[in-house]
Amino acid sequence: MIKMEIKRKVIKLLAIIFDLGFIVNSVFIIIYMIAIFAFPFVKIGPLGLKQQAVMRSEEIWHKVHVIASIVTIPFLLLSIAVLFIENWLTKSLISLPIVFMAIFTWNVVAKVVTKKNEKTIKLKEQKDLEEQIKKESGLR
Repeated sequence: MIKMEIKRKVIKLLAIIFDLGFIVNSVFIIIYMIAIFAFPFVKIGPLGLKQQAVMRSEEIWHKVHVIASIVTIPFLLLSIAVLFIENWLTKSLISLPIVFMAIFTWNVVAKVVTKKNEKTIKLKEQKDLEEQIKKESGLR
């Protein structure tokens, strides 16, 4: 009798834990973990934040992705905390804005870092152009 009651409680607990909200949130947690651990090592290519300003140089690309991986950590922690909510609908409805905030934050990071480094890049490009002109004029 006691074993059946414990069995029912365990099944009820598992039903609460492994519901649709848990599955949706787990997918987001996996995405966050991939972003946190992979972003610092991603090279310019098919993966990563695809903005023209970010793809301008390898240096900016790397800075943006390192900072983006760091700012993703709070979203991962929030998503893990959401797992403990019992209602599956509430879990899902809370996890969706968290995802949109993470994407928005990644875009803000990209804009801030590229804007900060824009002046440095322009000066570097201008210097490279001047060197190229000197080399070409010296060859003639």
